[in-house]
Amino acid sequence: MPLYFKSKAVVGRAVPSALPRNVAQRSEPVSPKRKVQEQQNGGLGTARPAAATASTRFRPSATSLRIIPTPFHLLSIIGLLFAITVAAVDVPAQSQPFTPRLSLDVATRYNDNLLLSPTTPLRDFSEVVSPEVGFLYGHPNRTYIGLDYLAELERFFTHEEFDANNEHVKLDTQAKFDQLTVRLRHSFLDDAGPNSEISMWSREQQNQTTITSEYRLNSKTSVGLDYQQKFHTWLTPGLLDYQSFVVGSTLYYQLFPKTDLLSQFNQGWVNVDHGDHAEYQEFNIGLRGQITSKITGTVTVGYQHREFDNALPTWNEPVASLQLEAHLTDRTSCALTATREILPAVTLANITLVSDQLKIAIQQRLFRTVILSLGGRYEQYDYSRLPLGMNTRDMLMAQLGVDYNPTKWLQLGVVYRHMTTDYSTVDHAAEQNFVSLHVKIHY
Repeated sequence: MPLYFKSKAVVGRAVPSALPRNVAQRSEPVSPKRKVQEQQNGGLGTARPAAATASTRFRPSATSLRIIPTPFHLLSIIGLLFAITVAAVDVPAQSQPFTPRLSLDVATRYNDNLLLSPTTPLRDFSEVVSPEVGFLYGHPNRTYIGLDYLAELERFFTHEEFDANNEHVKLDTQAKFDQLTVRLRHSFLDDAGPNSEISMWSREQQNQTTITSEYRLNSKTSVGLDYQQKFHTWLTPGLLDYQSFVVGSTLYYQLFPKTDLLSQFNQGWVNVDHGDHAEYQEFNIGLRGQITSKITGTVTVGYQHREFDNALPTWNEPVASLQLEAHLTDRTSCALTATREILPAVTLANITLVSDQLKIAIQQRLFRTVILSLGGRYEQYDYSRLPLGMNTRDMLMAQLGVDYNPTKWLQLGVVYRHMTTDYSTVDHAAEQNFVSLHVKIHY
C-alpha cells in the first residue's frame, strides 16, 4: 500500500532549462554571434547576476557535472546501460531473468486543508489515476538494471487550479565484478501538492543522481568512491532553486561476518540561485549490514564544517543518517529512516537551516489477504540561529491504512492520514485530514 508522505525538502532535482542558467561566469566581451549561439544552446555560458558573483573559489559546474539531466535523456541511455549490464558478467542468457512490472491505480481522495492554512482551510475531493510501468533485468544481488515510471493524474472536483500531472522516474543499475561493484541510481520527480517545509501548495522538480563504487582489498577491508548531485527547481514563483554536489571516499572494515564498520569523508558544494554559495567538509562513522539478527541497514553519525562565500558565519553542526529494516515476525515488518542535515532555505536568500526528519512504517499481515499499515513522520526545520524572529517549524503526521488482496493481481485499500504543522512564532497550528480509497490492478 502506498504511504502518502508528502515531504519534499530533502530530495534534489533538476530541469534542463533551469540548471545551466546562472552557473558559469565570463569576464571577456561576448560578440552578438556568440550570444545567438549560446541562446541556441539553452543559455549555456550566460553570466551570473551581480548578487551571485562574489565567489572566485572553485566550484563544480552544474553543466559539466550533470549526469542525467531529464527523464527524456534518461530514456535515451537505457539501451546503453542495458548492454553494459548484460556484458558485466559472463553468464548464460537464461540466468539473467527479465521481470516486467505493470500496474494501474485509481483513487478517490478527500483533503480538508489543501493549503495547510491555520485559519482558512480549503477543502475538496479529487480523482487520481496512476499508471506505472517498469522492469528489472538481472539478479538484484549481482548485476541488474531496473527502471520504473509512475504518473499521477489528479483532477479536483471544485478547485481545478490544483489539477496536477505528476511524474516519478527511478533508475537503478549495478555491475558487479570479482572485486569491484559499481552502482548508479537516479530519481526524477515532478510533483504538485502541499509542501510541509513551506506550508503551501507548490510545484517542484527534483533530480538526484548517485554513483557508488566499492573495491575489495582483502577479505576484511574495502574502499569506496562516491558521487552525488541534487538539483532542486521550483516551478512555483518566489521560491529559490539550488544545486548540490558531493564527492566522497569511504573505508569499510568487516567487524562481523555480516556487519561492516565504515568511516567516510565528503567534500561538498551548494550553489543557490540567489545569495551566497557554500562549501563544506563532512566526516562520518557508522555501521552497515546486519545490525542485529532481525535488523539490517546503515547508521552514520558525523560532523560538518560549512563556509559561505561572503560574510555569513561559518556553520559547524552534527549530522546523521539512519536507514533500517526489520522483519520482526513472519507477519510483521518495519522500516525506520532518519536524517539530520543542513539545507539552504527555499523562501529566503542567504538563509541556511537545520532539517531533522524521522519516518517509520509498519506492516502487519492480519490474514492471508489483509494487510494493516501504520506510519508516522516528524519533521523540524530549525531557523533558531537567525535573528529573524523565526525559530522552528514542525510537522507531525500519523497514517493508518488497510489493504485487501482478493487475488494476486487485484488490491483494494483505504488510507487515513492526519497532519499538523506548527510555527513557534504563530499562535495557531494548521491541521489536515486526508482520506483515500483506491483500487489497484498490478502484474
